[in-house]
Amino acid sequence: MHLANPQRLHKSNIKIISNYIPSLAKYAELRGMGYVENPVGAFLIELDSKKPPVPYLKNKNKPNIETDILLLTIEVARQVHQQLRYIQQNKISPNNPLPTSALEIVDEALLMHLIKYFGISASRLFTRVAKKNSVSVAVGLEAASILFRSAQRANDDICTQWEMINASPNGYALETAETHHVSVNVGDLVTVQESPTGQCVVGHIVWIINKDDLIQIGIKLIAPSAETVAIKSKDKIELEYALLIPEIKLLKQPASIITKHNSVGENVSIEVKSTSKKFTLQTCKLIEGSTNFDRLEYRLIDDD
Repeated sequence: MHLANPQRLHKSNIKIISNYIPSLAKYAELRGMGYVENPVGAFLIELDSKKPPVPYLKNKNKPNIETDILLLTIEVARQVHQQLRYIQQNKISPNNPLPTSALEIVDEALLMHLIKYFGISASRLFTRVAKKNSVSVAVGLEAASILFRSAQRANDDICTQWEMINASPNGYALETAETHHVSVNVGDLVTVQESPTGQCVVGHIVWIINKDDLIQIGIKLIAPSAETVAIKSKDKIELEYALLIPEIKLLKQPASIITKHNSVGENVSIEVKSTSKKFTLQTCKLIEGSTNFDRLEYRLIDDD
């Protein structure tokens, strides 16, 4: 279960995964220490310690052939990938029933999560830099919409103070000892401001570690800026707030819109009102989402 990185999952999904993983155990392989031809999906287990398995290439100590063994999970990742393929094909051909092996989990995001960590590679695109300074964090789309309209309107009811552990272009690792004053969950949309006069950035929580007197969170950055807008689809009467995320050509990241979860689906026309103009856009595919927000790619239909 440790290899599935449960701290990056919502509590409800942890239970689903814990019931599913035992069925995959037969595809894992234990092997004595020796030459590792392909380190992807290879984990080192130190039998003389209580440490959990670690990716082979991330192990800092020289392996001991007498007390260390290898756990190979690449075949586990292949089996999960096969199930994901069955589910995706069933979407295309709904008349074809899914095989029994594909009925245990039908959540594509959960399956892709397992593939990522059971077929793990130890590479990292960016190096994290250790930092020690306080940052303001606001949780939720409503708080984000206030901050991106005017950061000066932020108050103690919206923002909490966290200490930065480290940072990279991909995101942040933060911690706080104010455990009784914060409420966070994996998948929460968050807005981070490194200084009172600094620019707000938007991201979402991908892992949480709860300790007796400390909470640590990992934030994956979505964009270095956003614009608060009011939106309304044709089947709704009331306006609601959303965030427009600009295109980032360098990262090949298309322009997108962040809305409440299940508020707007794919291929839906939306009336948008910003501080300076009104326009209509059509949502395209869902890029990412959680139980708290959806981020969808979009294209402009008309621009006033």
